[in-house]
Amino acid sequence: MVSALCNSHGLIIGQTKTDEKSYEITAIPELLDQLLSVANCNN
Repeated sequence: MVSALCNSHGLIIGQTKTDEKSYEITAIPELLDQLLSVANCNN
C-alpha cells in the first residue's frame, strides 16, 4: 500500500494498493495520476 499524506492537516489524501510481489515504486505513478485528476477537477 502506498499513501500520500498531508502532514499539516494529518490526513491521508490518497492510497493505492501495490500489486502482489511488487515494489511500492511501481504504484507511485498511479497514485500521482489519481491525485492530479482530483486536483484538475477544481479548474
